[in-house]
Amino acid sequence: MVVEKKRYTLEDYRAVAERPENREKILELIEGEIVEKVPSFTRSRCR
Repeated sequence: MVVEKKRYTLEDYRAVAERPENREKILELIEGEIVEKVPSFTRSRCR
């Protein structure tokens, strides 16, 4: 059985990104897939 992922358009992406539950998320559209980016934190060096 082959499962195909839906390829989102820019219009689809904008509709998903504007939903209230996604307002605080960082989303990207990469090759038709909506991906949630995880913020990266760097530690500062303490001297």
